[in-house]
Amino acid sequence: MKTFLTVVKKPLVSKGLLVMKITTLLLIVFSLQLSAKGLGQNTVSLKFRKTEIAKVLSAIEKQTQFRFLYNNELQGIRQKINVSVEDKEVKQVLSTLLDNTGLSFQFLANNLIVIKENVEALPPLKIVGKVTGEKGEGLAGVSVKIKGTGKGVATDDNGNYTINATEKDILVFSYIGYDEKEIKIGTATELNISLKASAKNDLNEVVVVGYGTVRKKDLTGAVISVKGEEIKKVAAANAMESLQGKLPGVDIVRTSGGAGANVSVTVRGTRSVNAGNGPLYIVDGIQYSNYQDINANDIQSMEVLKDASSTAIYGSRGANGVIIITTKRGSAGKMKVTASAYAGISDIAGYPKPMTGPQFADLKRQAYRTTGIWNSPADDSKVFTSAAELAAATNGTSFYWPGLLLNKGSQQDYNVGVSAGSEKTKVYFSFDYLKEKGLLGNDYSNRYTLRLNIDQNVSNTFRVGLESQLAYYDQNLRADAILTVANKVVPYFSPYAADGSLVKFPGNGNQVNPLLEEADGAYVNQNNITRLLSTAFAEWKPLNGLTIRSNMG
Repeated sequence: MKTFLTVVKKPLVSKGLLVMKITTLLLIVFSLQLSAKGLGQNTVSLKFRKTEIAKVLSAIEKQTQFRFLYNNELQGIRQKINVSVEDKEVKQVLSTLLDNTGLSFQFLANNLIVIKENVEALPPLKIVGKVTGEKGEGLAGVSVKIKGTGKGVATDDNGNYTINATEKDILVFSYIGYDEKEIKIGTATELNISLKASAKNDLNEVVVVGYGTVRKKDLTGAVISVKGEEIKKVAAANAMESLQGKLPGVDIVRTSGGAGANVSVTVRGTRSVNAGNGPLYIVDGIQYSNYQDINANDIQSMEVLKDASSTAIYGSRGANGVIIITTKRGSAGKMKVTASAYAGISDIAGYPKPMTGPQFADLKRQAYRTTGIWNSPADDSKVFTSAAELAAATNGTSFYWPGLLLNKGSQQDYNVGVSAGSEKTKVYFSFDYLKEKGLLGNDYSNRYTLRLNIDQNVSNTFRVGLESQLAYYDQNLRADAILTVANKVVPYFSPYAADGSLVKFPGNGNQVNPLLEEADGAYVNQNNITRLLSTAFAEWKPLNGLTIRSNMG
């Protein structure tokens, strides 16, 4: 008791002890919290849909003390996956996350996790097969890809394909108008797949027809609708060429390999022997036959009208079908800028090779054998009458003349589009530059296009607008008739003289040397073309369901 009373009599000491006790208690509690937090960092909660693995790893870093090390060039790191976990350990999550990706993980010191490719990679298998439709017909152009990678092939004309993959890979089969299908390879080396026609088309989608617009579910005519995004998937010099093989009942064939060459388009086959068979083109409500002027990036949608009910409004002009092209409009809100570019090489798919020099010489000898003029090489001078021809045939000289003319062509395209506006005024502007080089020398085409679309709401019921496009061509176009000349030159005649210069009349002088046109500036067929398509419209809606529109183009 005496001691206790003594402590009470010293309040400063008592308060000091009390503070020390409270501080100690707080330190203990804080340490426990830190410990609990450290333990909690080994679990994560994630919910992602169609998200790249790299982004999921970043989310794990934010929830834990772990940091990931990996190469951005890893094949599977950009694979998109679905993941939904709640308070799962990181190790368990990573095992599920990286399954079937060809990637593995390893924990290191200092909370580092290394993501790398599997060292024990499975040996590749050669997978072959055939893709067919519901009726057993082979489907050409079906995309066959290994899921999560950029590796893939397309089926040939009969629906056959060949691809190298591993047992754990998943093949994804996709084709326009058909449901996508995924197949895990396993130990199979042959996979024959049947695709079903897609039944997921949006029936509420608006389709443009000759007499206005209509929802797909209310459409009774034969109309094909293609959105602009589908057209841009294939890089080509014009929009119609991008749709080769995508429009049922529409045949699209490029007319030649020359720069700026158009395509031949027929809807449901040839309708006339003497008259034209091309369809009628309607661009933003105005007839316009030069569809090649239109930048594919400017197209909002394209409709192909194939039956009488849809084309009746156009009379006899619509007898071969009607293709309606609607260009993009501006949108209210923040300004949107899009840019795209591509470059590619074009080459001849196949060209018949004539006889070589020795083959043609032997053919000529055998022809003279039947008349008794030639019996042995000693009689060559009777067959090959000129000294140059005799020397060429005797020496076995050979030239592939078409091959001396045909080269690889190229295409480059650069496009910029701007969309902006308010609730009353909407503007869309674009610029496109297309540079194309043909398969022959001195054969090129440069196209410059500008587009300006403006919509102005004057009132709630009255709207006016302008749709304008300027196209300018700078071209030097070669005629492919030069190949006919090259095919006629005897293959053992040389195009060059002894000093290396071009011979004007090779061999016996029956043909002019076609290589003379290949020299710079030797062939000039310069075209400078400017075309303007401009449409102004006024649209009035006096009543619900009634629209009165006037176009002037």
